[in-house]
Amino acid sequence: MAPPVLVPIVVPDLGTPQMVLSVWYVRPGEIVYAGERVAEILIPGATVDIPAPADGVLAQQCYSVQQKLQTGNILGYLDVSSAATSSF
Repeated sequence: MAPPVLVPIVVPDLGTPQMVLSVWYVRPGEIVYAGERVAEILIPGATVDIPAPADGVLAQQCYSVQQKLQTGNILGYLDVSSAATSSF
């Protein structure tokens, strides 16, 4: 069996150092499609949806709800290997 191919879900530059993970919309093991929202980040005065960078299966969440974030943090990883995506 081939090893997983992991793609990071990265916190984008939102123009503020004050960011908090507010919601995970998917759990590990769930299928997501490129552009589908996977998480939500709170910044002063707004909420920002974080989209999946590719089709895949959420393999890992690296942060919990209410944890503080910084630009460039890896929120989690998508498994985009053929084994993970064969169930699409």
